[in-house]
Amino acid sequence: MKKITLVTLLLAQSAFGTAQQRQQQTEGFRIDQTKPYVYLQVLSVGPRKPIEMGEPDMGVKLRLVNNSRVPISIVTFGTGEGRAKGEYKVMDEVIPNPWIGRGEEAGIGATIIPQDEKGLSDIVRWPNQTEREIESAVATMRDATAKTAPVRPNGYSDQHSLGRKYLTIIRPGESASFSYPANHVSEVWHLEIPFRLALRSDGTDRPPYSHVALFWNDLSESARSDLQKATSGKSK
Repeated sequence: MKKITLVTLLLAQSAFGTAQQRQQQTEGFRIDQTKPYVYLQVLSVGPRKPIEMGEPDMGVKLRLVNNSRVPISIVTFGTGEGRAKGEYKVMDEVIPNPWIGRGEEAGIGATIIPQDEKGLSDIVRWPNQTEREIESAVATMRDATAKTAPVRPNGYSDQHSLGRKYLTIIRPGESASFSYPANHVSEVWHLEIPFRLALRSDGTDRPPYSHVALFWNDLSESARSDLQKATSGKSK
């Protein structure tokens, strides 16, 4: 049996103390400790009145939840009348999935995680948290790329959206509900919603921003089937 030296014990205690301190800081930042500090809920998949020309008449309705103790900001578009009716757009980007179109076998890379941060492993594995999910996702991508490549739609952005642009604040513990056309998420691309922590900055340093994403396998099987039918042969 190996001898446990005093130095080893001190190093272990130091690592444990650092990880515990970081965990306490994270817990103080989130309201519901079981959820990410910002996350999406899928409310429904069904008929949707197109907001822009060429959109399918089917969509996915989402709720963006601010689970942090700091306000966050998103960018929305719309006219005064449309916004009054709840017909507004939330800025998003439609992003190709990273394993699409490489012309080679898809590979799953490994990320090295420090020993005292093993509790954060779910960050790098999300949204495919198990080997079965990963294998299923790769098989889905291979099947999709074997078909005629679909045309990736434009997201709602400055270049591709009509209407005035608004900075919209979501307070701690609050949420915003909105919808996207069915073709903003598919087997081969996902949507990302950019957001920032709504904190004042008096300096010249550029503040960070982040995004929350919706992937194809975040939807139920029935929802995916409905979206596929709605977008079959259609693209914006």
